[in-house]
Amino acid sequence: IKSGIEEKKIILMGDSAGGNLVISSMLMMKKQKLSLPLAAVCFSPWVDLTHQAHAYYPNADPILTTKLIQQAADLY
Repeated sequence: IKSGIEEKKIILMGDSAGGNLVISSMLMMKKQKLSLPLAAVCFSPWVDLTHQAHAYYPNADPILTTKLIQQAADLY
C-alpha cells in the first residue's frame, strides 16, 4: 500500500501458521484503522493456540505432537 499498490488489488494468503499471520495482520490493521486488502485466504490456519477445539486430534500427526504444538504456542 505504501508503495502505491491499491488495497483492492491485494490478497493475503497463508497456510497453517501463515494463516494465523494473515488473520493477526488483518486484525492489527483493522485496530489501527489502516486500509485492508481486498481479501484473505487461509488454508488450515492455526488459530486455536490452546489446541482445545473439537477439530483438534492430539497426536494424530507423528510430527505435530501435542507437546510440539504446545511448545510452539508458548513461543508464540
